Amino acid sequence: MTLKKKTVFLALLAAGSFLAAPALAAPAATVPSRTPITLANVVEESAAASEVAGPVISLGASEIRAELGHHRSFSGDREKKVFSQIRAFYEARHFEPAWLRDGRPTRQAEALLERMREAAKDGLDPAAYSDAKLPAARLEELTEIASDDVAFSEAAARFITHLSVGRINPSSVAPKDIFLKPELPDISAALADLAGTDDTAVSVTRYEPPQRQYAVLKRHLAELRAEDDGKPMPRIEPGKTLKPGVNDERVRVLRQRLGMQAPEMRDPELRPYLDRADLDSYDADVAAAVEAFQRANGLTVDGMVGPQTLAALNGARREERIAALAINMERWRWEPRDLGRFYVFVNVPEFMVRVYRDGRTLYETRVVVGQPSNRTPVFSDEMDHIIVNPYWNVPNSIVSKEMLPQIRQDPYGYFASTGYQLLADIRGKTYYLDPTRIDWYSIDTKLLRVRQPPGASNALGRIKFMFPNRHAVYLHDTPSKSLFQRTSRAYSHGCVRVQDPLDFADAVLSEDSQWNSQKLKKMFGGQETQVNLSKRLPVHLAYFTLVPQPDGSLLTVPDVYGYDARMKEMLNL
Repeated sequence: MTLKKKTVFLALLAAGSFLAAPALAAPAATVPSRTPITLANVVEESAAASEVAGPVISLGASEIRAELGHHRSFSGDREKKVFSQIRAFYEARHFEPAWLRDGRPTRQAEALLERMREAAKDGLDPAAYSDAKLPAARLEELTEIASDDVAFSEAAARFITHLSVGRINPSSVAPKDIFLKPELPDISAALADLAGTDDTAVSVTRYEPPQRQYAVLKRHLAELRAEDDGKPMPRIEPGKTLKPGVNDERVRVLRQRLGMQAPEMRDPELRPYLDRADLDSYDADVAAAVEAFQRANGLTVDGMVGPQTLAALNGARREERIAALAINMERWRWEPRDLGRFYVFVNVPEFMVRVYRDGRTLYETRVVVGQPSNRTPVFSDEMDHIIVNPYWNVPNSIVSKEMLPQIRQDPYGYFASTGYQLLADIRGKTYYLDPTRIDWYSIDTKLLRVRQPPGASNALGRIKFMFPNRHAVYLHDTPSKSLFQRTSRAYSHGCVRVQDPLDFADAVLSEDSQWNSQKLKKMFGGQETQVNLSKRLPVHLAYFTLVPQPDGSLLTVPDVYGYDARMKEMLNL
Protein backbone atom coordinates (compact mmCIF):
# COMPACT_ATOMS: atom_id res chain seq x y z
CA MET A 1 0.00 0.00 0.00
CA THR A 2 1.40 3.43 -0.96
CA LEU A 3 1.92 6.08 1.67
CA LYS A 4 -0.92 8.14 0.18
CA LYS A 5 -3.38 5.21 0.29
CA LYS A 6 -2.37 4.33 3.86
CA THR A 7 -2.93 7.91 5.00
CA VAL A 8 -6.42 8.05 3.41
CA PHE A 9 -7.36 4.67 4.90
CA LEU A 10 -6.43 5.75 8.44
CA ALA A 11 -8.28 9.03 7.98
CA LEU A 12 -11.48 7.19 6.99
CA LEU A 13 -11.29 4.93 10.02
CA ALA A 14 -10.89 7.96 12.26
CA ALA A 15 -13.92 9.62 10.61
CA GLY A 16 -16.15 6.66 11.50
CA SER A 17 -16.21 4.64 8.27
CA PHE A 18 -15.98 0.83 8.47
CA LEU A 19 -15.01 -2.00 6.20
CA ALA A 20 -18.08 -3.75 4.81
CA ALA A 21 -20.01 -6.53 6.57
CA PRO A 22 -18.64 -6.60 10.14
CA ALA A 23 -20.99 -7.98 12.83
CA LEU A 24 -23.17 -5.33 14.46
CA ALA A 25 -21.90 -4.32 17.88
CA ALA A 26 -24.17 -4.59 20.90
CA PRO A 27 -26.16 -1.38 21.42
CA ALA A 28 -24.41 1.01 23.78
CA ALA A 29 -26.22 2.47 26.76
CA THR A 30 -24.98 5.97 25.82
CA VAL A 31 -23.97 7.43 22.48
CA PRO A 32 -20.48 9.06 22.40
CA SER A 33 -20.26 12.55 20.93
CA ARG A 34 -18.80 12.75 17.44
CA THR A 35 -17.55 15.52 15.21
CA PRO A 36 -20.40 16.42 12.82
CA ILE A 37 -19.93 15.10 9.29
CA THR A 38 -21.51 17.17 6.53
CA LEU A 39 -22.43 16.58 2.91
CA ALA A 40 -19.88 19.19 1.94
CA ASN A 41 -16.87 17.12 3.03
CA VAL A 42 -18.25 13.64 2.33
CA VAL A 43 -17.84 13.99 -1.45
CA GLU A 44 -14.07 14.50 -1.24
CA GLU A 45 -13.63 11.76 1.38
CA SER A 46 -15.81 9.31 -0.58
CA ALA A 47 -13.65 9.87 -3.64
CA ALA A 48 -10.57 9.18 -1.57
CA ALA A 49 -12.21 6.04 -0.19
CA SER A 50 -12.46 4.63 -3.70
CA GLU A 51 -8.65 4.34 -3.77
CA VAL A 52 -8.68 2.04 -0.75
CA ALA A 53 -8.51 -1.68 -1.48
CA GLY A 54 -11.71 -3.65 -0.62
CA PRO A 55 -15.39 -2.55 -0.42
CA VAL A 56 -16.17 0.41 1.86
CA ILE A 57 -19.63 1.74 2.83
CA SER A 58 -20.26 5.47 2.62
CA LEU A 59 -19.92 7.85 5.54
CA GLY A 60 -23.69 8.48 5.38
CA ALA A 61 -24.34 4.75 5.59
CA SER A 62 -22.07 4.45 8.59
CA GLU A 63 -24.16 7.11 10.33
CA ILE A 64 -27.35 5.13 9.59
CA ARG A 65 -25.78 2.01 11.05
CA ALA A 66 -24.64 3.91 14.11
CA GLU A 67 -28.18 5.29 14.54
CA LEU A 68 -29.61 1.78 14.38
CA GLY A 69 -27.12 0.72 17.03
CA HIS A 70 -28.39 3.21 19.62
CA HIS A 71 -29.84 1.63 22.74
CA ARG A 72 -33.62 1.10 22.59
CA SER A 73 -36.14 -0.37 24.98
CA PHE A 74 -39.03 -2.37 23.55
CA SER A 75 -42.53 -2.65 25.01
CA GLY A 76 -42.96 -6.22 23.78
CA ASP A 77 -41.89 -8.93 21.36
CA ARG A 78 -43.84 -7.41 18.48
CA GLU A 79 -42.07 -4.06 18.77
CA LYS A 80 -38.71 -5.81 19.00
CA LYS A 81 -39.51 -7.87 15.88
CA VAL A 82 -40.57 -4.76 13.96
CA PHE A 83 -37.30 -3.01 14.77
CA SER A 84 -35.30 -6.04 13.65
CA GLN A 85 -37.11 -5.82 10.31
CA ILE A 86 -36.33 -2.10 10.08
CA ARG A 87 -32.67 -3.03 10.51
CA ALA A 88 -33.05 -5.68 7.79
CA PHE A 89 -34.57 -3.04 5.52
CA TYR A 90 -31.48 -0.87 5.87
CA GLU A 91 -29.10 -3.82 5.57
CA ALA A 92 -30.68 -4.68 2.20
CA ARG A 93 -29.93 -1.17 0.96
CA HIS A 94 -26.40 -1.13 2.43
CA PHE A 95 -27.47 1.30 5.15
CA GLU A 96 -28.08 4.13 2.72
CA PRO A 97 -30.82 6.67 3.66
CA ALA A 98 -34.27 5.70 2.37
CA TRP A 99 -36.37 8.84 2.77
CA LEU A 100 -33.81 11.65 2.39
CA ARG A 101 -31.76 12.07 -0.76
CA ASP A 102 -28.99 14.68 -0.78
CA GLY A 103 -30.44 15.95 2.49
CA ARG A 104 -33.93 16.51 1.03
CA PRO A 105 -37.13 14.42 1.41
CA THR A 106 -38.03 12.11 -1.45
CA ARG A 107 -41.47 12.46 -2.99
CA GLN A 108 -42.31 9.02 -1.59
CA ALA A 109 -41.48 10.25 1.92
CA GLU A 110 -43.66 13.34 1.49
CA ALA A 111 -46.59 11.27 0.18
CA LEU A 112 -46.28 8.74 3.01
CA LEU A 113 -46.05 11.49 5.65
CA GLU A 114 -49.28 12.99 4.32
CA ARG A 115 -50.92 9.55 4.40
CA MET A 116 -49.86 9.03 8.04
CA ARG A 117 -51.33 12.42 8.94
CA GLU A 118 -54.65 11.12 7.54
CA ALA A 119 -54.56 7.97 9.71
CA ALA A 120 -57.79 8.99 11.43
CA LYS A 121 -59.69 7.81 8.35
CA ASP A 122 -58.35 4.32 9.13
CA GLY A 123 -59.65 4.52 12.70
CA LEU A 124 -56.07 5.10 13.88
CA ASP A 125 -54.45 7.93 15.85
CA PRO A 126 -52.21 10.22 13.73
CA ALA A 127 -50.38 11.29 16.90
CA ALA A 128 -48.85 7.79 17.08
CA TYR A 129 -46.73 8.67 14.03
CA SER A 130 -45.82 12.26 14.99
CA ASP A 131 -42.13 11.35 15.30
CA ALA A 132 -42.02 11.15 11.49
CA LYS A 133 -40.66 14.50 10.40
CA LEU A 134 -39.18 15.79 7.18
CA PRO A 135 -36.90 18.82 6.93
CA ALA A 136 -38.19 21.97 5.28
CA ALA A 137 -34.67 22.88 4.16
CA ARG A 138 -31.77 20.76 2.97
CA LEU A 139 -29.94 19.00 5.79
CA GLU A 140 -26.15 19.07 5.73
CA GLU A 141 -25.13 17.14 8.83
CA LEU A 142 -25.05 13.39 8.19
CA THR A 143 -25.83 12.53 11.80
CA GLU A 144 -29.06 14.53 11.57
CA ILE A 145 -29.92 12.93 8.22
CA ALA A 146 -29.43 9.47 9.70
CA SER A 147 -31.50 10.30 12.78
CA ASP A 148 -34.43 11.69 10.76
CA ASP A 149 -34.30 8.87 8.22
CA VAL A 150 -34.39 6.09 10.82
CA ALA A 151 -37.09 7.89 12.84
CA PHE A 152 -39.21 8.13 9.70
CA SER A 153 -38.76 4.39 9.06
CA GLU A 154 -39.82 3.59 12.61
CA ALA A 155 -42.96 5.73 12.33
CA ALA A 156 -43.80 4.22 8.92
CA ALA A 157 -43.28 0.70 10.29
CA ARG A 158 -45.56 1.51 13.24
CA PHE A 159 -48.23 2.84 10.87
CA ILE A 160 -48.12 -0.27 8.66
CA THR A 161 -48.19 -2.52 11.73
CA HIS A 162 -51.22 -0.74 13.18
CA LEU A 163 -52.98 -0.69 9.82
CA SER A 164 -52.34 -4.39 9.24
CA VAL A 165 -52.64 -6.17 12.60
CA GLY A 166 -53.99 -3.48 14.91
CA ARG A 167 -52.78 -1.37 17.77
CA ILE A 168 -53.52 -3.78 20.60
CA ASN A 169 -52.93 -7.47 21.19
CA PRO A 170 -56.32 -9.25 20.84
CA SER A 171 -55.74 -11.46 23.88
CA SER A 172 -55.19 -8.38 26.08
CA VAL A 173 -58.89 -7.55 25.70
CA ALA A 174 -60.03 -10.89 27.15
CA PRO A 175 -57.09 -13.24 27.88
CA LYS A 176 -59.35 -16.21 28.63
CA ASP A 177 -61.70 -15.76 25.68
CA ILE A 178 -59.96 -14.19 22.65
CA PHE A 179 -57.36 -16.33 20.93
CA LEU A 180 -56.56 -14.54 17.67
CA LYS A 181 -52.94 -14.08 16.59
CA PRO A 182 -52.77 -11.76 13.58
CA GLU A 183 -49.72 -12.32 11.40
CA LEU A 184 -47.32 -9.38 11.20
CA PRO A 185 -46.53 -8.44 7.59
CA ASP A 186 -42.96 -8.34 6.29
CA ILE A 187 -42.10 -4.83 7.50
CA SER A 188 -38.77 -4.82 5.66
CA ALA A 189 -40.52 -5.52 2.35
CA ALA A 190 -43.26 -3.00 3.18
CA LEU A 191 -40.75 -0.21 3.78
CA ALA A 192 -38.91 -1.08 0.58
CA ASP A 193 -42.23 -0.98 -1.28
CA LEU A 194 -43.24 2.39 0.17
CA ALA A 195 -39.80 3.93 -0.32
CA GLY A 196 -39.87 3.14 -4.04
CA THR A 197 -43.53 3.28 -5.00
CA ASP A 198 -45.02 5.59 -7.60
CA ASP A 199 -48.42 5.40 -5.90
CA THR A 200 -48.33 5.56 -2.10
CA ALA A 201 -52.13 5.28 -1.73
CA VAL A 202 -52.22 1.97 -3.61
CA SER A 203 -49.21 0.60 -1.74
CA VAL A 204 -50.68 1.48 1.68
CA THR A 205 -53.98 -0.19 0.77
CA ARG A 206 -52.16 -3.53 0.40
CA TYR A 207 -51.68 -3.62 4.17
CA GLU A 208 -55.32 -3.02 5.10
CA PRO A 209 -57.74 -5.89 5.79
CA PRO A 210 -59.05 -7.04 2.38
CA GLN A 211 -62.57 -7.95 3.52
CA ARG A 212 -65.56 -6.03 2.16
CA GLN A 213 -66.88 -5.50 5.69
CA TYR A 214 -63.79 -3.49 6.60
CA ALA A 215 -64.23 -1.30 3.53
CA VAL A 216 -67.87 -0.60 4.48
CA LEU A 217 -66.86 0.40 8.01
CA LYS A 218 -64.14 2.67 6.63
CA ARG A 219 -66.63 4.36 4.28
CA HIS A 220 -69.05 5.01 7.14
CA LEU A 221 -66.20 6.43 9.21
CA ALA A 222 -65.28 8.83 6.40
CA GLU A 223 -68.90 9.95 6.07
CA LEU A 224 -69.18 10.51 9.80
CA ARG A 225 -65.92 12.46 10.00
CA ALA A 226 -67.15 14.66 7.16
CA GLU A 227 -69.67 16.02 9.66
CA ASP A 228 -66.99 18.27 11.01
CA ASP A 229 -69.05 20.37 13.42
CA GLY A 230 -68.59 17.73 16.15
CA LYS A 231 -71.77 18.87 17.88
CA PRO A 232 -74.00 16.38 19.71
CA MET A 233 -77.22 15.38 18.05
CA PRO A 234 -80.35 17.27 19.19
CA ARG A 235 -81.97 15.81 22.27
CA ILE A 236 -85.56 14.56 22.21
CA GLU A 237 -87.28 15.19 25.52
CA PRO A 238 -89.02 12.27 27.27
CA GLY A 239 -92.77 11.94 27.10
CA LYS A 240 -95.50 9.75 25.65
CA THR A 241 -94.61 7.23 22.95
CA LEU A 242 -94.30 8.87 19.54
CA LYS A 243 -96.08 6.87 16.87
CA PRO A 244 -97.93 7.27 13.54
CA GLY A 245 -100.90 9.62 13.77
CA VAL A 246 -99.55 11.56 16.76
CA ASN A 247 -99.01 15.33 16.68
CA ASP A 248 -96.23 16.40 19.05
CA GLU A 249 -93.76 19.28 18.94
CA ARG A 250 -90.97 16.75 19.60
CA VAL A 251 -91.52 15.35 16.09
CA ARG A 252 -89.66 18.31 14.63
CA VAL A 253 -86.64 17.48 16.80
CA LEU A 254 -87.02 13.82 15.84
CA ARG A 255 -86.90 14.78 12.15
CA GLN A 256 -83.71 16.75 12.77
CA ARG A 257 -82.19 13.87 14.74
CA LEU A 258 -82.92 11.47 11.87
CA GLY A 259 -81.54 13.87 9.26
CA MET A 260 -84.97 14.43 7.71
CA GLN A 261 -86.14 17.67 6.15
CA ALA A 262 -89.35 19.23 7.38
CA PRO A 263 -92.28 19.02 4.92
CA GLU A 264 -92.04 22.70 3.96
CA MET A 265 -88.34 22.27 3.10
CA ARG A 266 -89.07 19.33 0.83
CA ASP A 267 -91.69 21.36 -1.03
CA PRO A 268 -91.38 25.16 -0.48
CA GLU A 269 -94.72 25.72 -2.26
CA LEU A 270 -96.46 24.05 0.68
CA ARG A 271 -94.93 26.42 3.22
CA PRO A 272 -97.80 28.98 3.28
CA TYR A 273 -100.33 26.21 3.77
CA LEU A 274 -98.62 24.37 6.64
CA ASP A 275 -99.57 25.07 10.21
CA ARG A 276 -97.93 23.92 13.45
CA ALA A 277 -99.89 20.66 13.46
CA ASP A 278 -98.52 19.72 10.05
CA LEU A 279 -94.92 20.31 11.19
CA ASP A 280 -95.45 18.22 14.30
CA SER A 281 -97.19 15.34 12.52
CA TYR A 282 -95.73 11.85 12.94
CA ASP A 283 -96.39 10.79 9.33
CA ALA A 284 -95.43 7.70 7.29
CA ASP A 285 -92.06 9.21 6.32
CA VAL A 286 -91.10 9.69 9.96
CA ALA A 287 -92.22 6.15 10.83
CA ALA A 288 -90.12 4.71 7.99
CA ALA A 289 -87.04 6.67 9.17
CA VAL A 290 -87.57 5.46 12.75
CA GLU A 291 -87.82 1.86 11.53
CA ALA A 292 -84.55 2.24 9.64
CA PHE A 293 -82.88 3.63 12.78
CA GLN A 294 -84.26 0.78 14.92
CA ARG A 295 -83.08 -1.81 12.41
CA ALA A 296 -79.58 -0.32 12.29
CA ASN A 297 -79.29 -0.21 16.07
CA GLY A 298 -80.53 -3.68 16.94
CA LEU A 299 -83.87 -2.49 18.38
CA THR A 300 -87.36 -3.90 17.97
CA VAL A 301 -88.58 -2.56 14.61
CA ASP A 302 -92.05 -1.11 15.23
CA GLY A 303 -91.74 2.46 13.87
CA MET A 304 -92.52 3.97 17.29
CA VAL A 305 -90.30 6.00 19.63
CA GLY A 306 -90.71 4.31 23.00
CA PRO A 307 -88.25 4.36 25.95
CA GLN A 308 -85.58 2.13 24.30
CA THR A 309 -85.63 3.89 20.94
CA LEU A 310 -85.64 7.29 22.66
CA ALA A 311 -82.58 6.32 24.73
CA ALA A 312 -80.80 5.13 21.60
CA LEU A 313 -81.66 8.33 19.71
CA ASN A 314 -80.42 10.56 22.52
CA GLY A 315 -77.36 8.42 23.23
CA ALA A 316 -76.07 7.97 19.68
CA ARG A 317 -73.55 10.80 19.68
CA ARG A 318 -71.21 11.30 16.73
CA GLU A 319 -68.10 10.63 18.84
CA GLU A 320 -69.54 7.36 20.17
CA ARG A 321 -70.30 6.17 16.65
CA ILE A 322 -66.77 7.04 15.51
CA ALA A 323 -65.37 5.05 18.44
CA ALA A 324 -67.57 2.06 17.59
CA LEU A 325 -66.38 2.13 13.97
CA ALA A 326 -62.72 2.34 15.02
CA ILE A 327 -63.19 -0.58 17.43
CA ASN A 328 -64.76 -2.83 14.81
CA MET A 329 -62.14 -1.87 12.19
CA GLU A 330 -59.48 -2.88 14.73
CA ARG A 331 -61.15 -6.29 15.09
CA TRP A 332 -61.05 -6.89 11.33
CA ARG A 333 -57.27 -6.43 11.52
CA TRP A 334 -57.16 -9.39 13.88
CA GLU A 335 -58.94 -11.74 11.50
CA PRO A 336 -56.99 -13.92 9.05
CA ARG A 337 -56.22 -12.12 5.79
CA ASP A 338 -57.65 -15.08 3.90
CA LEU A 339 -60.84 -16.34 5.53
CA GLY A 340 -61.14 -18.97 2.80
CA ARG A 341 -63.07 -19.31 -0.42
CA PHE A 342 -65.68 -21.40 1.41
CA TYR A 343 -66.02 -20.91 5.17
CA VAL A 344 -68.24 -20.70 8.26
CA PHE A 345 -68.47 -17.40 10.16
CA VAL A 346 -70.15 -17.06 13.57
CA ASN A 347 -70.66 -13.50 14.80
CA VAL A 348 -71.14 -14.02 18.53
CA PRO A 349 -72.89 -10.77 19.60
CA GLU A 350 -75.17 -10.90 16.54
CA PHE A 351 -76.20 -14.49 17.43
CA MET A 352 -75.86 -15.53 13.79
CA VAL A 353 -73.89 -18.07 11.76
CA ARG A 354 -73.27 -17.74 8.02
CA VAL A 355 -71.71 -19.93 5.38
CA TYR A 356 -69.85 -17.97 2.72
CA ARG A 357 -68.75 -19.05 -0.73
CA ASP A 358 -66.74 -16.83 -3.08
CA GLY A 359 -67.55 -13.76 -1.01
CA ARG A 360 -71.32 -14.33 -0.99
CA THR A 361 -73.62 -15.54 1.77
CA LEU A 362 -74.67 -19.08 0.90
CA TYR A 363 -76.68 -19.68 4.08
CA GLU A 364 -77.43 -18.03 7.43
CA THR A 365 -79.37 -18.95 10.55
CA ARG A 366 -79.74 -18.00 14.19
CA VAL A 367 -77.52 -19.38 16.92
CA VAL A 368 -77.38 -19.45 20.71
CA VAL A 369 -73.96 -18.57 22.14
CA GLY A 370 -72.30 -18.63 25.54
CA GLN A 371 -73.74 -16.61 28.37
CA PRO A 372 -71.51 -13.82 29.76
CA SER A 373 -70.30 -16.11 32.55
CA ASN A 374 -69.42 -18.85 29.98
CA ARG A 375 -68.34 -16.88 26.93
CA THR A 376 -67.99 -18.40 23.50
CA PRO A 377 -64.29 -17.95 22.68
CA VAL A 378 -63.08 -15.99 19.65
CA PHE A 379 -60.72 -17.99 17.41
CA SER A 380 -60.38 -19.69 14.02
CA ASP A 381 -60.03 -23.39 13.23
CA GLU A 382 -61.13 -25.97 10.65
CA MET A 383 -64.16 -28.25 10.63
CA ASP A 384 -63.18 -31.78 9.59
CA HIS A 385 -66.07 -34.03 10.65
CA ILE A 386 -69.69 -34.27 11.76
CA ILE A 387 -71.02 -36.54 14.50
CA VAL A 388 -74.53 -37.96 14.20
CA ASN A 389 -76.29 -39.18 17.38
CA PRO A 390 -73.62 -37.66 19.64
CA TYR A 391 -72.95 -38.49 23.25
CA TRP A 392 -72.61 -35.42 25.45
CA ASN A 393 -69.61 -35.68 27.73
CA VAL A 394 -70.55 -33.13 30.37
CA PRO A 395 -67.70 -30.69 31.13
CA ASN A 396 -66.38 -31.03 34.65
CA SER A 397 -67.20 -27.39 35.35
CA ILE A 398 -70.90 -28.17 34.83
CA VAL A 399 -70.70 -31.38 36.87
CA SER A 400 -69.02 -29.70 39.85
CA LYS A 401 -70.94 -26.41 39.83
CA GLU A 402 -74.42 -27.35 38.62
CA MET A 403 -74.98 -31.10 38.98
CA LEU A 404 -73.11 -31.97 42.16
CA PRO A 405 -75.53 -30.36 44.67
CA GLN A 406 -78.44 -32.36 43.21
CA ILE A 407 -76.39 -35.58 42.98
CA ARG A 408 -75.46 -35.32 46.67
CA GLN A 409 -79.12 -35.16 47.67
CA ASP A 410 -80.08 -38.38 45.81
CA PRO A 411 -77.34 -40.01 43.65
CA TYR A 412 -79.52 -42.87 42.42
CA GLY A 413 -82.58 -40.74 41.74
CA TYR A 414 -80.61 -38.09 39.87
CA PHE A 415 -78.98 -40.49 37.41
CA ALA A 416 -82.15 -42.59 37.04
CA SER A 417 -84.33 -39.60 36.23
CA THR A 418 -81.94 -37.79 33.89
CA GLY A 419 -80.55 -40.81 32.05
CA TYR A 420 -76.97 -39.62 32.51
CA GLN A 421 -74.24 -42.27 32.73
CA LEU A 422 -71.39 -42.28 35.26
CA LEU A 423 -68.04 -43.57 33.98
CA ALA A 424 -64.36 -43.65 34.79
CA ASP A 425 -61.44 -44.05 32.39
CA ILE A 426 -58.80 -46.28 33.98
CA ARG A 427 -55.67 -47.51 32.19
CA GLY A 428 -57.18 -46.98 28.78
CA LYS A 429 -60.47 -48.69 29.57
CA THR A 430 -63.89 -47.22 30.33
CA TYR A 431 -65.91 -48.53 33.29
CA TYR A 432 -69.52 -47.86 34.23
CA LEU A 433 -69.88 -46.85 37.90
CA ASP A 434 -72.71 -47.15 40.41
CA PRO A 435 -73.42 -43.58 41.61
CA THR A 436 -74.63 -44.87 44.99
CA ARG A 437 -71.16 -46.27 45.75
CA ILE A 438 -69.40 -42.91 45.32
CA ASP A 439 -68.65 -40.58 48.24
CA TRP A 440 -69.90 -37.44 46.51
CA TYR A 441 -68.69 -35.19 49.34
CA SER A 442 -65.01 -36.11 49.02
CA ILE A 443 -64.57 -37.32 45.42
CA ASP A 444 -62.65 -35.19 42.92
CA THR A 445 -65.15 -35.02 40.07
CA LYS A 446 -62.27 -34.68 37.60
CA LEU A 447 -61.68 -38.42 38.11
CA LEU A 448 -65.18 -39.20 36.86
CA ARG A 449 -66.96 -38.73 33.56
CA VAL A 450 -70.65 -37.94 33.26
CA ARG A 451 -72.18 -38.34 29.84
CA GLN A 452 -75.60 -38.19 28.25
CA PRO A 453 -76.37 -40.91 25.70
CA PRO A 454 -77.72 -40.10 22.20
CA GLY A 455 -81.43 -39.39 21.91
CA ALA A 456 -84.09 -36.78 21.38
CA SER A 457 -83.40 -35.11 24.75
CA ASN A 458 -79.61 -35.04 24.36
CA ALA A 459 -78.27 -31.53 24.99
CA LEU A 460 -76.40 -31.67 21.67
CA GLY A 461 -79.46 -32.75 19.74
CA ARG A 462 -79.03 -35.17 16.87
CA ILE A 463 -75.92 -33.73 15.25
CA LYS A 464 -72.79 -31.74 16.02
CA PHE A 465 -70.21 -30.10 13.76
CA MET A 466 -66.63 -30.63 14.86
CA PHE A 467 -63.58 -28.42 14.43
CA PRO A 468 -61.34 -29.97 17.12
CA ASN A 469 -59.85 -27.27 19.35
CA ARG A 470 -58.43 -26.86 22.83
CA HIS A 471 -61.53 -24.96 23.96
CA ALA A 472 -63.82 -27.99 23.40
CA VAL A 473 -66.21 -25.71 21.51
CA TYR A 474 -68.29 -26.78 18.49
CA LEU A 475 -71.57 -26.08 16.69
CA HIS A 476 -74.48 -28.40 17.42
CA ASP A 477 -78.20 -29.09 17.35
CA THR A 478 -80.33 -28.63 20.50
CA PRO A 479 -83.70 -29.82 21.76
CA SER A 480 -84.31 -26.36 23.31
CA LYS A 481 -85.74 -24.61 20.24
CA SER A 482 -87.63 -21.84 22.06
CA LEU A 483 -84.48 -19.81 22.77
CA PHE A 484 -84.03 -19.09 19.06
CA GLN A 485 -87.11 -16.86 19.15
CA ARG A 486 -85.50 -14.47 21.62
CA THR A 487 -83.71 -11.31 20.52
CA SER A 488 -80.78 -11.90 22.87
CA ARG A 489 -79.49 -15.47 22.66
CA ALA A 490 -76.56 -15.81 25.07
CA TYR A 491 -77.56 -18.86 27.09
CA SER A 492 -75.13 -21.72 26.40
CA HIS A 493 -72.04 -22.84 28.30
CA GLY A 494 -69.81 -21.71 25.42
CA CYS A 495 -70.71 -23.94 22.47
CA VAL A 496 -72.81 -22.63 19.58
CA ARG A 497 -76.31 -24.05 19.14
CA VAL A 498 -77.65 -23.91 15.58
CA GLN A 499 -81.34 -23.27 14.90
CA ASP A 500 -81.66 -25.30 11.70
CA PRO A 501 -78.86 -27.90 11.87
CA LEU A 502 -79.93 -29.96 8.85
CA ASP A 503 -80.16 -26.92 6.58
CA PHE A 504 -76.80 -25.82 7.98
CA ALA A 505 -75.44 -29.30 7.23
CA ASP A 506 -76.56 -29.00 3.60
CA ALA A 507 -74.66 -25.71 3.32
CA VAL A 508 -71.55 -27.17 4.96
CA LEU A 509 -71.72 -30.26 2.73
CA SER A 510 -72.65 -28.40 -0.47
CA GLU A 511 -69.25 -29.16 -1.98
CA ASP A 512 -69.12 -32.74 -0.69
CA SER A 513 -70.46 -35.25 -3.21
CA GLN A 514 -70.84 -38.08 -0.66
CA TRP A 515 -73.04 -36.53 2.01
CA ASN A 516 -76.12 -34.33 2.50
CA SER A 517 -78.73 -33.71 5.19
CA GLN A 518 -81.05 -36.46 3.98
CA LYS A 519 -78.38 -39.11 4.40
CA LEU A 520 -77.53 -37.76 7.84
CA LYS A 521 -81.18 -37.68 8.89
CA LYS A 522 -81.63 -41.36 8.00
CA MET A 523 -78.98 -42.14 10.62
CA PHE A 524 -80.89 -40.40 13.45
CA GLY A 525 -81.74 -42.69 16.33
CA GLY A 526 -78.84 -45.07 15.82
CA GLN A 527 -75.37 -45.27 17.33
CA GLU A 528 -72.95 -42.38 17.51
CA THR A 529 -71.35 -42.13 14.06
CA GLN A 530 -68.59 -39.92 12.71
CA VAL A 531 -68.87 -38.54 9.17
CA ASN A 532 -65.62 -37.14 7.81
CA LEU A 533 -65.67 -34.15 5.48
CA SER A 534 -63.91 -34.61 2.15
CA LYS A 535 -61.99 -31.37 2.79
CA ARG A 536 -61.49 -29.15 5.79
CA LEU A 537 -63.74 -26.13 6.17
CA PRO A 538 -62.44 -22.95 7.89
CA VAL A 539 -64.55 -21.88 10.87
CA HIS A 540 -64.24 -18.39 12.34
CA LEU A 541 -65.81 -17.46 15.67
CA ALA A 542 -65.75 -13.66 15.68
CA TYR A 543 -67.02 -10.66 17.64
CA PHE A 544 -68.38 -7.64 15.74
CA THR A 545 -70.94 -5.16 17.06
CA LEU A 546 -71.28 -3.27 13.75
CA VAL A 547 -72.37 -5.58 10.94
CA PRO A 548 -72.36 -4.37 7.31
CA GLN A 549 -75.58 -5.27 5.50
CA PRO A 550 -75.96 -6.22 1.80
CA ASP A 551 -77.22 -2.70 1.00
CA GLY A 552 -74.15 -1.08 2.57
CA SER A 553 -75.88 0.05 5.77
CA LEU A 554 -74.70 -0.98 9.25
CA LEU A 555 -76.54 -3.12 11.79
CA THR A 556 -75.65 -2.36 15.42
CA VAL A 557 -75.85 -5.29 17.83
CA PRO A 558 -75.43 -5.31 21.64
CA ASP A 559 -71.96 -5.61 23.16
CA VAL A 560 -72.99 -8.78 24.97
CA TYR A 561 -69.58 -9.46 26.59
CA GLY A 562 -68.53 -5.84 27.17
CA TYR A 563 -65.56 -6.00 24.80
CA ASP A 564 -66.40 -2.65 23.17
CA ALA A 565 -66.10 -0.81 26.46
CA ARG A 566 -62.78 -2.50 27.21
CA MET A 567 -61.35 -1.69 23.78
CA LYS A 568 -62.57 1.90 23.90
CA GLU A 569 -60.53 2.37 27.05
CA MET A 570 -57.46 0.60 25.67
CA LEU A 571 -57.54 2.58 22.41
CA ASN A 572 -58.16 5.84 24.26
CA LEU A 573 -61.26 6.60 22.18
